[in-house]
Amino acid sequence: MLDAIIFDYDGTIGDTSMRQYEWFLYWNKHSNGDAPLAYFSRFAAVGEKEELTKERRVALEDSPGERVVPVDFQGFLQVYNHLYNVGGGQFLYDAFGLPCDMSDHAHPVWKHYERFKEAYVAPAFDGMPQAVKRVWELGHLQEDASFNQRVRLAINTTNSWKSIYRDLSHHGLLCCFDSFVTAETLKRYDANGNSQAIMKPSKIAVALSLSVLGAAGEATMFVGDTLSDLQACTDVARTGSYRKERLVPVGVAWGFDGRDVLMEGVKTDSGQAYFRHIVETPEELVGLVESYVR
Repeated sequence: MLDAIIFDYDGTIGDTSMRQYEWFLYWNKHSNGDAPLAYFSRFAAVGEKEELTKERRVALEDSPGERVVPVDFQGFLQVYNHLYNVGGGQFLYDAFGLPCDMSDHAHPVWKHYERFKEAYVAPAFDGMPQAVKRVWELGHLQEDASFNQRVRLAINTTNSWKSIYRDLSHHGLLCCFDSFVTAETLKRYDANGNSQAIMKPSKIAVALSLSVLGAAGEATMFVGDTLSDLQACTDVARTGSYRKERLVPVGVAWGFDGRDVLMEGVKTDSGQAYFRHIVETPEELVGLVESYVR
């Protein structure tokens, strides 16, 4: 049986990859005028398994290489995912030569980004609104008296609730979710309002979701589209407990990383971890959830 299901948003429910592309085009035009959106070649050449030391970052900034213009959206998405996996958000902006300070929310990039997202509702992946509603229905109370609490659904994302709320409302999904952990939630846990260190793949965000849901880790499904999601829901230690909990990780093949990357798994202190299930379609996700709750 399941206590709860935690959903990532970007790349799982919301098809936000095109929004990121449009945002980078917008911020590049605002910052660099008519110069085309381009990334530095030496940044892109860093391998995802390389150690990105402070000295290596400084060397890249001093000699970033040639500027390369992605040929199209798919080309952008490929390098975007690679750069993010190598060094996270700040490394991504640095690689494209775009002004940004992830640790300073007074930086102009944040104000512009929030305005941009207000005007751009991310589409949902085909079939996902219907799948989420069906999953919500499957979690209703049953005739079985041993099942005296419904399966709760939650959103766990590094994005802001302001933008997620608008998207969920647009797709008619607000009523399906019982709680959320977003950027605003995590900021409360940092004295300087900088939550980057405790965002996914940190396990703190997932531990918070479990606490809000009142759910046991082994009875909670985590649905995500990246290896960062897998890492975040593996060996989660909650406050006041030394016991590490492993959620039921479900990878969706239609998101940012794709099936081939998801199948690689991640290295953890207790060994290599893998998604327990990888689903190809929203309909397959519904069937999987049904097999757990019935």
